[in-house]
Amino acid sequence: MRPWEHAWMMRAWPDTKLNVEGWDQAMEIAAADEKQALTQLATAKGGAVWQSEGPTNIGGRVNTIAVDPSDANIVYAGSCNGGIHKTVDGGATWVPLFDSESHLAIGDIEIDPNNPNTVYAGTGDPNITGFPFVGNGVYKSTDGGGTWTPSGLSSGRIISRIEVHPSNSNLLYAGAMGLPFEKNSDRGLYKSLDAGATWNQVFYVNDSTGVIDMVIDPTDPDRIWVTTWNRLRSQFNSVVLGPDAGVWRSTDGGASWTQLGGGLPTGWQCRPGIYSNPSNPDHLVVQYVSTSMETEGVYESFDGGNSWTPLGIGDLGGALGGFGWYFAKVRMNPFNPTRKYVLGVSLWWTDDGGSNWDEMTSPWGSGVHADKHDMVFLGLDEILLATDGGIYYTSNHGTSWTRFDDIPNTQFYHAEVNPHQDGDYWGGTQDNGTIRGNMATADSWDRMLGGDGFHVEFHKDNPDIIWAEYQNGGLNRSTDGGFSFSNATDGIMGSDRRNWDFPFILSPHNSDRAYAGTYRLYRSEGSVVDFSVISPDLTKGILTFSGYHTLSTMRESAIDEGQLYTGSSDGRVMRSDDGGFSWLDVSAGLPNRYVTDIETSAQDIDRLFVTHTGYKENDNTPLIHRSDDRGASWTSIAGDLPPIAINDMEAYPGNEDILFVATDGGVYFSLDGGADWERLGAGMPIVTVADIAMDFPNGKLIAGTHARSMMSIELGDVTPNQLAVVPPSDVTICEGESVEIDVPG
Repeated sequence: MRPWEHAWMMRAWPDTKLNVEGWDQAMEIAAADEKQALTQLATAKGGAVWQSEGPTNIGGRVNTIAVDPSDANIVYAGSCNGGIHKTVDGGATWVPLFDSESHLAIGDIEIDPNNPNTVYAGTGDPNITGFPFVGNGVYKSTDGGGTWTPSGLSSGRIISRIEVHPSNSNLLYAGAMGLPFEKNSDRGLYKSLDAGATWNQVFYVNDSTGVIDMVIDPTDPDRIWVTTWNRLRSQFNSVVLGPDAGVWRSTDGGASWTQLGGGLPTGWQCRPGIYSNPSNPDHLVVQYVSTSMETEGVYESFDGGNSWTPLGIGDLGGALGGFGWYFAKVRMNPFNPTRKYVLGVSLWWTDDGGSNWDEMTSPWGSGVHADKHDMVFLGLDEILLATDGGIYYTSNHGTSWTRFDDIPNTQFYHAEVNPHQDGDYWGGTQDNGTIRGNMATADSWDRMLGGDGFHVEFHKDNPDIIWAEYQNGGLNRSTDGGFSFSNATDGIMGSDRRNWDFPFILSPHNSDRAYAGTYRLYRSEGSVVDFSVISPDLTKGILTFSGYHTLSTMRESAIDEGQLYTGSSDGRVMRSDDGGFSWLDVSAGLPNRYVTDIETSAQDIDRLFVTHTGYKENDNTPLIHRSDDRGASWTSIAGDLPPIAINDMEAYPGNEDILFVATDGGVYFSLDGGADWERLGAGMPIVTVADIAMDFPNGKLIAGTHARSMMSIELGDVTPNQLAVVPPSDVTICEGESVEIDVPG
């Protein structure tokens, strides 16, 4: 299951798969709301623009690179969920191109070799790591990416490859993996004879197998090679192997197909990849991934696939890190076809038929981020490389690498404001650990802790004490302001089932008191970390797989010390009024959905808010509720909020009619306690916002997006004369009194 997107997959609870139709509807509504927000920039309400805080030096996953055949300074980059960026100056600066669309997962970008202003984008993430990184078909631009129009295959969901034939711009092929959550017939190879206006399925294996890679013969429009892969991914099931993985060839434009043998592996295999020599279409190289998730073999053919010769793979060993389904990208240098490359955790190459493989980009020494997904050859030794941490460039075949630092596509799980240092933002990120920085240092954010980064907590009274974590409960604590961290899990049972996004908090009443949640709640008191159990099982128990029954969030009342609430991944909300000695289930009246956030009131001891995630087709089920009696009863405050999953919320202290929610399609806000909702500001694409936080001294709301780095918005521009921009602890609003506060902007 690595890299484990368990944190997202389990949010489909209690369904066994994501309801993609409901998700589609929500994203379309969010896209329409964003277009409306763009027209409101001159108005007081909602009239603000999101700004990027960075980072640009710590990037997210780039799936695909396309270089203009007429100008190598023009490059397109497609991110796994952050859209498309383009450079016209060789990578010095990049601009986003795809932000007005509703599905920003990009699997492939193809430039028409006859007209470089015509560009095709295939949506959906072909690495199929989790939800909701599915797409809605092929898009086409005729103005170099300035504008895009849908070009069919919306049911293909994961468009893995697109090819435009160099002798006929009207002839296109597109490979599709289909919707990964279920068996379906929208998989295989599609062909268009009218530049993408219409498509016909010309190759189909079965309802669990799709086309993952493809090459065409530039001299013969009827010759195509594809690789196929058995792949299903639901909440409880991950199929990455099967008997149908292999290489197929058609010599009649897709009318008939032959599965190639001639020395290729047989039996069950994982994901295969293919590449060809453009100067000799009969010269092919393929990579097979075995059931051990490592390289089964690399094979070369000089006769169009009739026969294959194995290359040596002795040095490749663990090149794929044990999760080869994530890679299977093999390359051949077109300027010297004896050079072969395997893209994995590192980049490996050989020029002696595989007798020796050299590691070009060890993540522990080269400065290049781990996990490689695409590479483009600009010359014999000049290469562009796409990784899980952005794009890199070398002009000397890997002796040295330069990172392109202007693509803000980091995937945040959490975002926090350091209360002890003005404008110091921290966040946990996918595959890039816990990092810190802001707009002023966008190109030089610092990595503070490794792994997948998640939540950060700051000691209220001591700026040197900072808590952070990596995946699956890797709690760490710093006592020197973040310069070093040490393990902080003493007392937590290693055998406890736990969330990938492990919840923990510091008490708002005593920062030396920490709470952490597995399937039960732990507490540590004092300056020395030593956790002990203070609750029974607070989930519904093991009804399915153990990993899907964990605590997902927790909160202690800001007013009443010892009033505790927990939420679970299986839809249970629990309350304790005595510091954890006794517990009461207060889930009645709430959706049976993954609990994403609990917020307690800063002004009413009995009030709390709860948010959930989840989708149903044509179902506007509210996902945000308020209770004014500690959970004994609940009132929906969804109002006219779109039917979209909520990942986090903030109620403004001192005026809890002002609400903000982070959703899978951006941020929404309400000024009347949830009766009416609007999209917050403009300029944020339709991306998942995993977490939001308030920067009171600077009058900002910050958002950790899981695709486009951290963003911020000036709250004074959004709701003038309604928000205080000083910390709420310094503001006292008594019943019957009115106060006047100057708001910047």
